[in-house]
Amino acid sequence: MAHPPSEEQRQTGHPAGAAPSRAGDEDGLAPETVAPPSGDSGPLATRTRSFVQNPFVFQHHHQLFLLDGTAGEWVLAELRFDLAICRYVEVRRASYQWPREALTVLLSRMVTGDPDDAALLDRATAGFAGWLSGQFQFSHLA
Repeated sequence: MAHPPSEEQRQTGHPAGAAPSRAGDEDGLAPETVAPPSGDSGPLATRTRSFVQNPFVFQHHHQLFLLDGTAGEWVLAELRFDLAICRYVEVRRASYQWPREALTVLLSRMVTGDPDDAALLDRATAGFAGWLSGQFQFSHLA
């Protein structure tokens, strides 16, 4: 026996109710389902949105570095482009407690003794500083 459509199903015209939001919609915010407060008898959980952090990405010739941070863990992955299979292959991955540790390792992986190392390191640190400042909002105390 089929159940009559719910009010939400009637309003949205969709058999499952409102279509779920996709991560990264318009404003870089991802949907997050939060459990309803205790005693709430509503059939649906409350929907809120939270910030989605993109990883720091830096490419130098055939090397590609990805640095992704979460609370208490910063993961650095190094990939190299393989011409034979025409794709990037992961060479190594490691986790660090602090972003400065991960950045130090990233920079040390780039140093080759080439005269252009200083410019390369400047470009990488400037890119990281810009990325990191965009990940956090700081309030100024007056």
